Formats: sequence, C-alpha cells, structure tokens
Amino acid sequence: MLQGQRELTTVGRMLLSELSPLVNAQQGVLYQMESEESNSMVLLSAYASTDEGHLERIKIGEGLIGQCAAEKRRMADHRSMPSHSVPIRSGLLRSDPAECDSAAGAL
Repeated sequence: MLQGQRELTTVGRMLLSELSPLVNAQQGVLYQMESEESNSMVLLSAYASTDEGHLERIKIGEGLIGQCAAEKRRMADHRSMPSHSVPIRSGLLRSDPAECDSAAGAL
C-alpha cells in the first residue's frame, strides 16, 4: 500500500487511515522529529481531526505525547485524578483531569 510513496504527509495520512480502525481510535495525530538537533516534534498528519485542538509543534517532554517521546514508550493512566490538578495535554486534547478520567485509556 505504501510502496512508492515518497511524501511523508501522504504516508502519515495513509498509515493513520489504516491503523485507526484497527485500534478503534476515533481520532489520531502523527508527529515526527523536526531535526536531529531539535528538541521538538512537528505535526505530520491527522486523522478525523480539525486543525484546532492539537499543536503544530510539541517539545520533547511537553504534555503526554512529548513525555512518551522522551521515554520512548507508550503510556496509559487509568487512575482517577483530583479536579484541582494541572490540566492534561495530549496530542489531541487539553482538559481538566476530572474530564479526562473516562478517556484516560485513549491518551
């Protein structure tokens, strides 16, 4: 399916289109490292998402997606968070912890 594709944004879009239904995801974003020297990732592709609500650039260690990149592993937190906690930011959303409790597995 991806054979002969040279444009990274096309590859990212095709990858998300195939992968999202397989993992029952309603939305998805794909980031890539900006450069070897850079400490940030740039948005490559989005699936079922508008331009609003996710960042064009994320620093390594920033939010959940940046922390996953820093630790080079996926993370899922199913714990209940106190409502007075700092807002949670992933690649797709920014929300108060109380609102994220039901969707924590998707982060």
